[in-house]
Amino acid sequence: MLRNYILTAWRGARRDLSSFLINMIGLIVGFTVFTLAFSFAHYMESFDRSFERADRTYTLGLRLKPGNFFGRDQMSRSFTGSIDGLKERASEIELAGRVISGRVAYEKDGLFLPIIYRAVDLDTFAIFDIQLTSGSLAAFSGKLETVLLSDREAAFHFGTEDPIGKTFNLNNTQTVTVVGTFADLPANTHLMSNPGQRSAFDFVVSVDFHDKLTNSSTKNAWNNIRSSVTNYIVAREGVSLDVIEQRLTEQLFANTTADDQEVFTGMWPYGIDNLQIASFQEEGVDLILVVRIVGGLILGLAVLNAISLASARMINRSREIGLRRVFGAHRRDLTFQFIMENTAYAMIALAVAILASFDLFGTIAELSGLNLDFSYMLDLKLILGLIFAAITVGLISSFYPILLFSGILKNVSLNRTLTLATSTSWLRKTLVAFQFTAVTALTLTFIVVQLQNQHMANSTLKVDTEHMAAVTGLQSEGMSRTVAETIRAMPGVKSVSRNNLPPYYNNTNITTMNILGIGDDIRFRMVAADNQYFEQLGVKLLAGRMLDETREADYISPEEASDRNAPRNYVVNETAMRQLGFTNPDEIIGHTFTSVGRGQEESSSERTIIGVVPDTRIVVTREEIMATIYRTYENSFTALTVLYEDGAAMDITALNKAWQAVDPAELARVRPLATMADDALFALNAMKTAVVAVTLITITMAAAGLYALTAYLAASKKREVGIRKVHGAPIQRILRLLMWQFTKPVMLSLALGLPLTFLILKTQYLTQFADRIELGFLPVTMTVALVLITALATSFVHILRAARSRPAAVLRSD
Repeated sequence: MLRNYILTAWRGARRDLSSFLINMIGLIVGFTVFTLAFSFAHYMESFDRSFERADRTYTLGLRLKPGNFFGRDQMSRSFTGSIDGLKERASEIELAGRVISGRVAYEKDGLFLPIIYRAVDLDTFAIFDIQLTSGSLAAFSGKLETVLLSDREAAFHFGTEDPIGKTFNLNNTQTVTVVGTFADLPANTHLMSNPGQRSAFDFVVSVDFHDKLTNSSTKNAWNNIRSSVTNYIVAREGVSLDVIEQRLTEQLFANTTADDQEVFTGMWPYGIDNLQIASFQEEGVDLILVVRIVGGLILGLAVLNAISLASARMINRSREIGLRRVFGAHRRDLTFQFIMENTAYAMIALAVAILASFDLFGTIAELSGLNLDFSYMLDLKLILGLIFAAITVGLISSFYPILLFSGILKNVSLNRTLTLATSTSWLRKTLVAFQFTAVTALTLTFIVVQLQNQHMANSTLKVDTEHMAAVTGLQSEGMSRTVAETIRAMPGVKSVSRNNLPPYYNNTNITTMNILGIGDDIRFRMVAADNQYFEQLGVKLLAGRMLDETREADYISPEEASDRNAPRNYVVNETAMRQLGFTNPDEIIGHTFTSVGRGQEESSSERTIIGVVPDTRIVVTREEIMATIYRTYENSFTALTVLYEDGAAMDITALNKAWQAVDPAELARVRPLATMADDALFALNAMKTAVVAVTLITITMAAAGLYALTAYLAASKKREVGIRKVHGAPIQRILRLLMWQFTKPVMLSLALGLPLTFLILKTQYLTQFADRIELGFLPVTMTVALVLITALATSFVHILRAARSRPAAVLRSD
């Protein structure tokens, strides 16, 4: 019997293959979004709940008095010494420990590479169930130059070798010895900042070693709140949250000064099992719940489309159903056949959706930067829930058309059944109009976002990214000069510029100046640039000359930095020129302004303008181009821009060795400019990709909905078409009539969606950009064309099929 049901379902699918494929595509898209949404929500809610004491583990924050200078009621951080002595003061506290995040350089094959470390107290191991796989805590506890590695970290550094006793040279100043390894923490914990990468909880040192390495004081410190330090406590079984908060507040008041107590009113605990969820709650809106609702709505649209297609199949299969009834098929058998078909379709769609989710989650994690690991997302409970959802979808897709067309199953006249079915067609038309309104809005949004992104990319200065690299983070005094001289001697290097603003590097250095005769608190971006800077960027002067380090007033040495009376020469951009009261670049050249320091009398702080350059956007930003002053200021040269000869290969290793030979603890970064450009455009590209994904999903669902509607209406209008043909209506006229009737919901959606979306984009989206496109009729025309082409391509098959139906066959079956 089951074999017959499956065979009948397969024959039905082959007989109307297009409807079957459209139905499957709609269900697959719906189940994929549903699976992604619910597994994402399930994963986020599972964070930090695998630890044995998770329900009793808290991070510590501070409560503040109203009107404080922080401008908020509470902070998610506390003093670095908050847990010291806490267990002795409060017997209700079982464990107390810290986790400090830091960055250091370690030597490997003569090169210093960055590494993320965690500094912890001994109790931290018990708080987070950290299990050693080799070595011992005794060798780590109380020792300074020791380190524990995760199994993953040990394998990365030493492969299959025994890591115990191996050493690391850190910052070329400290040596630590591996005394143990521990099992990798699960990905679904806030401690694992980047699961699968070596920047999570993998390289562990003691708090005392961290203080020695950074020359700081963490323990018993009540004068410092650092974002890199998180305090944790574990309450004893049965202790209420109010009691814990009371003990924490007593600890705060016993260790802080009277001035601190005028600001802070207490310490408060926050459960770690809510940390990840809280990050998705904004202003009372539960974003995880919103994700679930969106997933449910998309699947709901797919189900409604499946119902329409199932209804159309019921009409088209009326002859088959009648013959089966004649040969003895019971109504129950026909009902079960229909339920089994739709449930099988739903289960197939779910299986494909789960397989697709494996790949899509990696893409989502990459685009969003979120901590996602698909292996933790689908457990047995969630899989059973998804299977139950698929069965429910199959039943819902079956019951409505079965009830609606119960007359067919009872061998009642098809005409009476169609009358009942036609009375509910307005629901389907409303659904299609709603779906295509969303398609219209998203299509116009996508076009505008794409045009605006392209405009921003085009308005950013074009440089030779294929032959350029940047070294950033050179903070030590005089380091940039020494490193630049080394790099200039390297083979293939054409030029090296010292500056603090390489292309695509959004380093904001803003200052305010009081200028006599102009105004007070005038804001400028200060850019350090040598005479190679503008040449590498390809920026030409509008007037005057470039900065020259060999000229006394052009160059500001470290000794002259504090001398306000020393004359200085500046190059400015056009915006700064206008802000200083000039419109002609030639007129401002040689003009000297007097800058007055805050709280000082008028001084002879002379600033002379020697050059004007065009307004140049070298970073990707929504903001207006700022008034910019370029100066040759030795203390501000924190970056280098390296230009290679054509045909020469960039040697990133050699660039790293150049700065590490001066100070390996500096932790500078060397990156090709092409990589920096990709990073700078990441947010724009991620937004474009997200809009494309949502638009494609919506178009798919709307196309499936329109296909379902036209399939249903085409089946129900065959009788009308047959009568019109009998009375002599030509097929061209019938085609025009059906196309108009079938596309009316789409035309309505265009009328509703275009004006509102146009207004929102013009007043809400584009106003966020200082340099924006003009929103004219081209995006609107493109939207109308794309929506109509999609609608007509989707419905034309059924329109043509209905128009070409033979009147005799249709009227005879009726």
